[in-house]
Amino acid sequence: MILDGVYYQEKIQEKNYSDNLKQCIEKACNYCIYDESSVPLMMLGKIQSGKTNAFIGLMALAFDNDFDMVFILTKNSSALVEQTRKRMKKEFHRSVKDGDVDIFDIIYLDEDLGWFEQNKKLIVIAKKEKSNLDRILKFIEKYSIDLHKKVIIIDDEADTTGIGFERERETDEFCLRTVADKVNTMREKLPKCSFVQVTATPYSLYLQPEFDEAADIKPIRPMETVLVPSGEGYVGLDYYFVDSQKPGDKRRFIFQPISDEEHELVSEQRRNGRAAIEDGRRIKPANFLDEKNRLKVLVRGVINFIVGSCVLRIEHTRGYYSFVIHTATQINIHKAVGGIVQEIIKKLADSDEGAEKNYVEKLMLESYADIQKSVSAFDIECMPSFEIIRQAFYKSLKDGYVKVILVNSKSQMKQLLDEDTGELRQRTPMSIFVGGSVLDRGVTIPNMIGFYYGRNPKTMQQDTVLQHSRMFGYRDERLMSVTRFYTTNRIYSNMMKIAEIDIELRDDIEQGKNGEGIYFIGRRLCDNEDGKIIPCAPSKTAMSNMEIMKPGRRVLPVGFDSPKTRNNEKLLHEIDQLVSKYRTGEPRELAIVVNVDEIIPMLNKVYGLLNQDEDYSRFIDYEKFVTMLRYLVGDNKKGKKVVQLIVRKNRNLSKRRDNGMYQDAPDTTQDELKIAREVATDHPALILIQQNGKVEDGWSGSKFWWPILVTQQNVKRAMFSLPEQSGNLNTR
Repeated sequence: MILDGVYYQEKIQEKNYSDNLKQCIEKACNYCIYDESSVPLMMLGKIQSGKTNAFIGLMALAFDNDFDMVFILTKNSSALVEQTRKRMKKEFHRSVKDGDVDIFDIIYLDEDLGWFEQNKKLIVIAKKEKSNLDRILKFIEKYSIDLHKKVIIIDDEADTTGIGFERERETDEFCLRTVADKVNTMREKLPKCSFVQVTATPYSLYLQPEFDEAADIKPIRPMETVLVPSGEGYVGLDYYFVDSQKPGDKRRFIFQPISDEEHELVSEQRRNGRAAIEDGRRIKPANFLDEKNRLKVLVRGVINFIVGSCVLRIEHTRGYYSFVIHTATQINIHKAVGGIVQEIIKKLADSDEGAEKNYVEKLMLESYADIQKSVSAFDIECMPSFEIIRQAFYKSLKDGYVKVILVNSKSQMKQLLDEDTGELRQRTPMSIFVGGSVLDRGVTIPNMIGFYYGRNPKTMQQDTVLQHSRMFGYRDERLMSVTRFYTTNRIYSNMMKIAEIDIELRDDIEQGKNGEGIYFIGRRLCDNEDGKIIPCAPSKTAMSNMEIMKPGRRVLPVGFDSPKTRNNEKLLHEIDQLVSKYRTGEPRELAIVVNVDEIIPMLNKVYGLLNQDEDYSRFIDYEKFVTMLRYLVGDNKKGKKVVQLIVRKNRNLSKRRDNGMYQDAPDTTQDELKIAREVATDHPALILIQQNGKVEDGWSGSKFWWPILVTQQNVKRAMFSLPEQSGNLNTR
């Protein structure tokens, strides 16, 4: 492979590539040069981390190594196609000027190309849409690209086409949907081309089925994955949902919970077509700035945004900042939310002299105190006095610094994107963008310091939720010190789970541990089952139910209570009798080997004591817990269906942590969890901990047993999924 060619060296000098990025690009190009299997290569990056920069480096290196042409397939958006075309012209400007490279949007490529033009390095861009892809196919045929050109197809945001198949009801066989079929035909016409999938959300691609050669469908599941490194200053999933959970961490102020009632109002579309937020009986503009207001967090979010922007502008007077509100897909909800935000801003501006002044001053003081804490935690010495912020607050409102912008359609998006940068254009120092799905893939929102997120489907698709997260990207500490993320506890807890899965997956890829496959469970396996694992179609698998199976992980229910009833007393007595068979009375006894068929009836009674809290979706129910247990006892080298049982009694643990999140660590790392991880080699361990459930600890005052399943050291590393409508496992 040629590494000192003109195109690649120019990119290295212009971009000052890190060693990690060069390794990524060179590994990807090496795969394109030498692999002829037609199986895709995946370039896996993080949301807004520089994936485009990486595949541009691949293109440059490929041009140095005798590749003639690159087809770039983009998301179905004219604005993003134009953004990609301008980016390519900027990146290869010198070669275009010298006449060595030409760049085309396929929709405008109508003229004939002569021999001279055909022999340039060509970059052809098309959105993933039927007419665009038909033009690509005609272009390939017209110039016999397959006969004399070395080609790379780059499928940007590949997972938007990746789930491209469905089953025909009559034959139960796979057939490709329209766009995926066109991409497949394109690959068939270029049998020796390299196919590169670029994405930050790979789950749908890893879950694709195998097709045999007779199916005439090119492989969709990638054989090789190259990780695109994120650079210094990148803020992503781990920053928001993992690191922020550490006690005393400076990021602990970012999350601000929205009540279920408020979430319903800003996101619900009713059967009559009206939005809940349009209900004049529940939403009264006169109450926006008093205690009767039902949208308290939305008002606080607007105030926090203005206060945070003022804090930043004291030091950097020309700074422009963004706040995004994304609660639904329906345009009428966007308009209603946008109208309410405009009304809030008007009332805030008028409140300096009006009757609502005292309440607004109270809200401003609360916002100032909250932001002051996080600025201090980030150790940034730029917090002005409250009076300075107060004056800047009202000046910003009265001088028109704050502007609400609706982003409802692709045509609007095209008008709002900056021509040079491709970012949303900010016309005033404080822009509040209200919209839906058009505010996801490929859209960069500059200096975003607030995100009010309310999209909350019954089944949260992991890849979709990640793409909504526009707050990811390269952001400095000053911005993060005033950044706030508003959502419900349910959404936040699900995003914590998504973060955990995503981080584990990338870690496994980096260490080469993801080669053992992906497993699916098609139905639950409980006491009346024989323990056989039933596979299901990947298209029916909910991404948010996916788990990384790896040694030493904990699986346990979280977000429940145990109300005091006569039946509970009866169950507690029965559990005590069963448990007594396996206890020697020693306080720190080791594990006891028990047959799984004896354990399951006990778990049935244990779960009879647990009632899921309505505001928490990550509770793992009895059937799901037993499904996991049956999977684990069946996945061992010695074939015995047994569990290492550890029992502890008389524990007192608060229901919630100090930060308000549900407690998820009833086991202690120096006692039962340490023992469980030591003995769980070929068989899983089950910890049963009796909690006293005291009222002063936030419980209902009734004892209960808390089950924790610990995976064995020799478990097969895999991704494991349960195709259900809702609910998630809580694992650590």
